[in-house]
Order: sequence, then structure tokens, then C-alpha cells
Amino acid sequence: YSFNAELSGWGLKLCYRYVGKVDILNRGYSGYNTRWALPICEKVFPLDAKPPKFVTIFFGANDSSPPSSGQYVPLEEYEKNLKEIVTFVQKRYTNDPPVVILISPPLLDQEAHINDCKKKGYPTEETRTEENTKKYAEVARKVSQECNVPFVPLATIMSNKGDWKDLLCDGLHFSAAGNKCAYKAISRVLSRVPALLPDNIKHDLPHWSVLADKE
Repeated sequence: YSFNAELSGWGLKLCYRYVGKVDILNRGYSGYNTRWALPICEKVFPLDAKPPKFVTIFFGANDSSPPSSGQYVPLEEYEKNLKEIVTFVQKRYTNDPPVVILISPPLLDQEAHINDCKKKGYPTEETRTEENTKKYAEVARKVSQECNVPFVPLATIMSNKGDWKDLLCDGLHFSAAGNKCAYKAISRVLSRVPALLPDNIKHDLPHWSVLADKE
């Protein structure tokens, strides 16, 4: 969803922010939780690749699914897995470590989510809940503090908006307005790191005007 063009995904907005300077790679796998993400970290971050300048880690919405769901990960395991993923990225590229940014799961509009599940024919006897999602958001905050990495408190940012339910398109995923909100929050964190300011990153190729002057 972060690269969904119809919903102006926040990942696409990051692409535009760093156009011509940094390639934004989407390594978010639909439906994945921290349990499934942890074993593929070596594949996602190969040692023979150029170290990333920054990495966003965004888990919790699937982990906080109900126990009857195949995506469910208990809160204690979620904390352990999340910490291991953050630590892995921090230690993967020792000569040029990336800035790791941890993002909390967003709020959940339970009523809208249940209605969406009914439309899709999914069982609704046991579904995600807003109260449980908040617990995972708080654990994400705790992990960011313990690992000393920047944190984007999406759940808190959303709760401070009176119309926060409009930020979701189906109760779970971001709407265009939600993607705009998420992008602004992530950009604020990126802007606190001077090396990640677009103006401080060189273009990967000469600007056209430079080429024109040489002719």
C-alpha cells in the first residue's frame, strides 16, 4: 500500500523527495508479520549490495491480528522479533551503517475493518481490535528507545486528529489522506538527520544544465 499510486502511497512520495539522488526500494511483503520477516533479513539486505542510507521498519498491523488468524504473533514475540530485525539492520553494514527508522502500526477503525471483511467474505467472529493494535504500537515505541533509533508514532499522530478515521480506506490501510499524513511524519524524522536532507545528497548523474554548458 505504501507504493499504491491510486492512494498516493507514502513510499512513492519518498521516491519523489529523493528523485535523482536515492533509489527508494520497496521491501514490504503483503501480509507479512515479524515472524516471517526475520528469517528473510539476509535476503532483503544482501552484503554484496550498496549499503542503504536509511531503512524504515514498519510492522505490527499483521502481528496484532486475532489469535485465530494465521498472521497473529503474540505481543512478547513481536517485541523480540522487532528488536532482532532492528539490530540486524544496525549491524549488517558495519562500515557504513544506515539510519534505521522504526514506525508504529497505525490506529485501526474496527467498525470499518469488520465491514470490509464482510464485503470480502472473510470471517468476522474474531477480528483485529483498536485496543490491541495500540498495545503493539506502544511496544514499537519501547523497542525504538531500547535500540536508540528514530521513531514515528503513527498511532499517536493519528489519535491527535479528530478525523483520524478518514486516514484509512478500509479501517486498516491508509487512504490518500493517510498516506499524506504518514509521509509528513516520516519526512519530519528524516529531516532531523542532516545527511538525509535531499539538499545534502548529490545527484547520481550531472544535472542537464551542466551537460548543456559543456556543449
